[in-house]
Amino acid sequence: MDYFKKKRDSSQRTVAFIIAHPDDECMFFTPTILHYKRLEYNIKVLCLSTGDQAKLGQFRRVELVKSCNEMGIPARNVHIFDSPVMQDGMDKHWPTQDIADLLGDVVERYLIDEIITFDQWGVSRHPNHCDTYKGVELFLKTYQAARKKTLPTSHRKQVEQQHKTNNNNNNSGGSTVGQLKEIRGYKLETVGLLRKYIGIWDILVSKLFGAVDGETYHAKQIYSNESNQDNTSKTSLINNNNNNPTIMYTSTQLFPPSSYAPMKQHETQFVWFRYLFIFLSRYSFINTLTEIKST
Repeated sequence: MDYFKKKRDSSQRTVAFIIAHPDDECMFFTPTILHYKRLEYNIKVLCLSTGDQAKLGQFRRVELVKSCNEMGIPARNVHIFDSPVMQDGMDKHWPTQDIADLLGDVVERYLIDEIITFDQWGVSRHPNHCDTYKGVELFLKTYQAARKKTLPTSHRKQVEQQHKTNNNNNNSGGSTVGQLKEIRGYKLETVGLLRKYIGIWDILVSKLFGAVDGETYHAKQIYSNESNQDNTSKTSLINNNNNNPTIMYTSTQLFPPSSYAPMKQHETQFVWFRYLFIFLSRYSFINTLTEIKST
């Protein structure tokens, strides 16, 4: 299979980055966003707050759009929420159910196929990051449970539209009418302090711990959804002793890191210690993610 010929197929798929504050997208997720950009995905950024702790929310809204534009994400794909129960702050804890309910609405509206967010430690252990993960986890658990049941009438239009798209692409591996389509969720790995600040060298450490290259991983996912392929070849591509591998996305741009130009758009936040973070943090060069498995 020529994987790079499959990029155009991915343009029909939508990935949503669920973040807590403006600037999370470029400080933590730049290598992954660039990966999905190369695959020509429709990229959505869903920010759960305006980052208004210092009363700068009105400015940070604009900065987020500029940052996303710098990474090739159009303004229409950036969605910023401002719920009274999800306000920026180290002392603010966000209701898990409220986040899950919000995601239920946007997933249906935007026909999202993949969700990417923080893990349970939130990279920096910021409570808003951690709560974002909990909300995504609950949404996926609820969604997967509903997917096993009879489709409610309120969701039928969504699935019929997805089914039509799959038929137009001659892809029999997608949803069928009567079922909610498959949605995958992925969480960004939090690492220890030493690994967090060894920059690009953490690529070697991640490989040592068995991280799987993201390009290869996506090739497997695309190939596994194709029909009329040789089963032996398919098995050789998909089979992995670890059924939930650590997926690695990298950016080897050093001077400046690829996250620098987007972060410059966050003028209210780009203070001296964030310069250090952008140039020294492994998150400017490497993201490692695992799939969020519903139990």
